[in-house]
Amino acid sequence: MSKSLLLSLFLLISFHVFSQVTYQEIIDTFFELYETKNSDEAIEYIFETNPWIKKTDPLTQKIKESFNKALPIIGDYHGKELVSEKWLGECFIESTYIVKYSRQPILFKFTLYKPDSVWQVHNFRFDDKLDEELGN
Repeated sequence: MSKSLLLSLFLLISFHVFSQVTYQEIIDTFFELYETKNSDEAIEYIFETNPWIKKTDPLTQKIKESFNKALPIIGDYHGKELVSEKWLGECFIESTYIVKYSRQPILFKFTLYKPDSVWQVHNFRFDDKLDEELGN
């Protein structure tokens, strides 16, 4: 093999390894889209990380519709805080964030799974039942 072919192959493999997205990068990108674009784009993005879930999936549409109905009621967005991370092994994590709005906080729960070398969103849900999170 020529040196240039070997170099090209090395660069391609290196790019692939270093371009792997962590579970945290998926969550960070979700919040970046949420803050700069809108909730629909953020929700579509996280489900696009999973090849088994389509944009047109009824569950994805229901989450977007439910969230869009809640937004006018809960007020302006004021940021987020990580509440907890629960791991099952090294390939499954649930990250819970408290998302602050003018009227009340909402919990965002991201469940992510890494079946091989790539993280994907397994589930996303939101709710206003903080008492349950506190164990009440």
